[in-house]
Amino acid sequence: MSWLLLRPLTALDETDQALVQQLRQEQEVATAYDLTQQFLAMVRERTPDAFDPWLEACATSGVSDLVTFGAGLQREYESVRSALELPYSTGPVEGALTQVA
Repeated sequence: MSWLLLRPLTALDETDQALVQQLRQEQEVATAYDLTQQFLAMVRERTPDAFDPWLEACATSGVSDLVTFGAGLQREYESVRSALELPYSTGPVEGALTQVA
């Protein structure tokens, strides 16, 4: 189910789209799906102004895993906000370290 929540509907085949729609009939799953998709878009599109409203939505979502995840990001607020604002990435370094290990 986690895999389905991380993929946009347009990236799923008809069977998986139908499954997501069925799962979303449960309010907690619908909330988790919506907030997950918002988070992924925020990271992909680098929209730091969406971060504060997203954190608030997580905190009030009633989905315990999202409340916990949002609280963890809130503790690292400046780092996460900077990651959304700045064009820098540690990807090349992490890739090099992974290949060495």
